[in-house]
Amino acid sequence: MPVSRQRKTGKARKRPKGLGSSSSAASTTSRNERRVKTLAIVVVAALLLAGGIYFFSMRSGGSGSGKEVTTASGLKYIDIAEGTGPTPKKGQTVSVKYTGSLPSGKVFDSTDRHGGKPYEFSLGKGGVIKGWDEAIATMKVAGNDI
Repeated sequence: MPVSRQRKTGKARKRPKGLGSSSSAASTTSRNERRVKTLAIVVVAALLLAGGIYFFSMRSGGSGSGKEVTTASGLKYIDIAEGTGPTPKKGQTVSVKYTGSLPSGKVFDSTDRHGGKPYEFSLGKGGVIKGWDEAIATMKVAGNDI
Protein backbone atom coordinates (compact mmCIF):
# COMPACT_ATOMS: atom_id res chain seq x y z
CA MET A 1 0.00 0.00 0.00
CA PRO A 2 1.23 3.47 -0.79
CA VAL A 3 2.05 5.74 2.13
CA SER A 4 -0.71 8.18 1.28
CA ARG A 5 -3.39 5.48 1.60
CA GLN A 6 -2.54 4.16 5.03
CA ARG A 7 -5.43 3.29 7.24
CA LYS A 8 -6.25 5.67 10.00
CA THR A 9 -6.33 3.78 13.25
CA GLY A 10 -6.66 6.70 15.67
CA LYS A 11 -9.90 8.11 16.98
CA ALA A 12 -11.80 10.61 14.93
CA ARG A 13 -11.29 14.27 15.76
CA LYS A 14 -14.19 16.07 17.40
CA ARG A 15 -15.58 18.84 15.31
CA PRO A 16 -16.56 22.15 16.88
CA LYS A 17 -20.25 22.78 17.42
CA GLY A 18 -21.88 25.54 15.46
CA LEU A 19 -22.38 26.35 11.83
CA GLY A 20 -19.12 26.63 9.99
CA SER A 21 -17.17 28.08 12.88
CA SER A 22 -13.57 27.21 13.32
CA SER A 23 -12.33 25.79 16.62
CA SER A 24 -10.14 28.81 17.38
CA ALA A 25 -13.03 31.27 16.94
CA ALA A 26 -15.32 29.20 19.15
CA SER A 27 -12.74 28.85 21.92
CA THR A 28 -11.96 32.58 21.80
CA THR A 29 -15.66 33.43 22.11
CA SER A 30 -16.20 31.08 25.04
CA ARG A 31 -13.06 32.45 26.75
CA ASN A 32 -14.34 36.01 26.30
CA GLU A 33 -17.75 35.05 27.66
CA ARG A 34 -16.13 33.48 30.72
CA ARG A 35 -14.03 36.60 31.26
CA VAL A 36 -17.11 38.84 31.03
CA LYS A 37 -19.03 36.63 33.47
CA THR A 38 -16.10 36.54 35.88
CA LEU A 39 -15.71 40.32 35.69
CA ALA A 40 -19.44 40.79 36.30
CA ILE A 41 -19.31 38.52 39.36
CA VAL A 42 -16.30 40.41 40.75
CA VAL A 43 -17.99 43.79 40.22
CA VAL A 44 -21.22 42.63 41.90
CA ALA A 45 -19.26 41.14 44.82
CA ALA A 46 -17.30 44.39 45.25
CA LEU A 47 -20.51 46.45 45.25
CA LEU A 48 -22.13 44.14 47.80
CA LEU A 49 -19.06 44.32 50.01
CA ALA A 50 -18.93 48.12 49.83
CA GLY A 51 -22.67 48.34 50.57
CA GLY A 52 -22.31 45.99 53.53
CA ILE A 53 -19.42 47.97 54.98
CA TYR A 54 -21.39 51.21 54.60
CA PHE A 55 -24.53 49.68 56.14
CA PHE A 56 -22.74 48.26 59.18
CA SER A 57 -20.67 51.38 59.78
CA MET A 58 -23.81 53.55 59.72
CA ARG A 59 -25.78 51.06 61.80
CA SER A 60 -23.18 50.98 64.54
CA GLY A 61 -23.19 54.76 64.71
CA GLY A 62 -19.83 55.23 63.06
CA SER A 63 -19.92 58.16 60.74
CA GLY A 64 -16.26 58.91 60.61
CA SER A 65 -16.78 62.11 62.59
CA GLY A 66 -17.56 62.82 66.20
CA LYS A 67 -16.73 60.87 69.30
CA GLU A 68 -18.90 59.15 71.82
CA VAL A 69 -19.61 61.20 74.94
CA THR A 70 -20.85 59.68 78.21
CA THR A 71 -22.42 62.05 80.73
CA ALA A 72 -22.38 61.66 84.55
CA SER A 73 -25.86 60.08 84.44
CA GLY A 74 -24.67 57.43 81.93
CA LEU A 75 -26.27 58.98 78.85
CA LYS A 76 -24.23 58.23 75.73
CA TYR A 77 -24.36 60.20 72.49
CA ILE A 78 -22.25 60.96 69.44
CA ASP A 79 -22.09 64.51 68.15
CA ILE A 80 -22.25 64.02 64.37
CA ALA A 81 -22.66 67.64 63.37
CA GLU A 82 -22.35 70.37 65.96
CA GLY A 83 -24.96 73.06 65.54
CA THR A 84 -24.10 76.68 64.85
CA GLY A 85 -26.68 78.30 67.13
CA PRO A 86 -26.98 78.73 70.89
CA THR A 87 -27.63 75.93 73.40
CA PRO A 88 -31.32 75.79 74.45
CA LYS A 89 -32.22 76.87 77.97
CA LYS A 90 -34.53 75.21 80.52
CA GLY A 91 -38.17 76.06 79.83
CA GLN A 92 -37.52 76.96 76.20
CA THR A 93 -39.67 75.17 73.58
CA VAL A 94 -37.52 72.99 71.36
CA SER A 95 -38.37 71.23 68.12
CA VAL A 96 -36.65 67.95 67.20
CA LYS A 97 -36.72 65.41 64.40
CA TYR A 98 -35.80 62.02 65.79
CA THR A 99 -35.43 58.33 65.10
CA GLY A 100 -35.44 55.92 68.04
CA SER A 101 -33.63 52.65 67.37
CA LEU A 102 -32.40 49.67 69.33
CA PRO A 103 -28.73 48.56 69.34
CA SER A 104 -29.74 45.92 66.78
CA GLY A 105 -30.66 48.75 64.38
CA LYS A 106 -34.42 48.13 64.55
CA VAL A 107 -36.30 51.45 64.49
CA PHE A 108 -39.07 51.63 67.11
CA ASP A 109 -40.20 55.24 66.64
CA SER A 110 -39.52 58.20 64.38
CA THR A 111 -40.92 61.57 63.40
CA ASP A 112 -41.27 60.06 59.92
CA ARG A 113 -43.85 57.66 61.36
CA HIS A 114 -45.85 60.64 62.61
CA GLY A 115 -46.07 62.60 59.37
CA GLY A 116 -42.50 63.95 59.45
CA LYS A 117 -43.47 66.92 61.63
CA PRO A 118 -40.82 67.76 64.28
CA TYR A 119 -41.74 66.98 67.89
CA GLU A 120 -42.00 70.05 70.15
CA PHE A 121 -41.69 70.17 73.95
CA SER A 122 -40.55 72.47 76.77
CA LEU A 123 -37.00 71.61 77.79
CA GLY A 124 -36.43 70.50 81.39
CA LYS A 125 -40.13 70.37 82.35
CA GLY A 126 -40.39 66.56 82.42
CA GLY A 127 -42.60 66.36 79.34
CA VAL A 128 -40.28 63.77 77.78
CA ILE A 129 -37.96 61.04 79.06
CA LYS A 130 -35.02 62.32 81.16
CA GLY A 131 -32.49 61.31 78.52
CA TRP A 132 -34.11 63.64 76.01
CA ASP A 133 -34.10 66.58 78.41
CA GLU A 134 -30.44 65.94 79.17
CA ALA A 135 -29.32 65.29 75.59
CA ILE A 136 -31.17 68.22 73.98
CA ALA A 137 -29.77 70.55 76.65
CA THR A 138 -26.22 69.70 75.46
CA MET A 139 -26.95 70.36 71.78
CA LYS A 140 -26.76 73.59 69.83
CA VAL A 141 -29.40 74.77 67.40
CA ALA A 142 -29.21 72.81 64.10
CA GLY A 143 -27.03 70.09 65.70
CA ASN A 144 -27.18 66.40 64.83
CA ASP A 145 -26.50 63.76 67.50
CA ILE A 146 -26.97 60.04 67.82
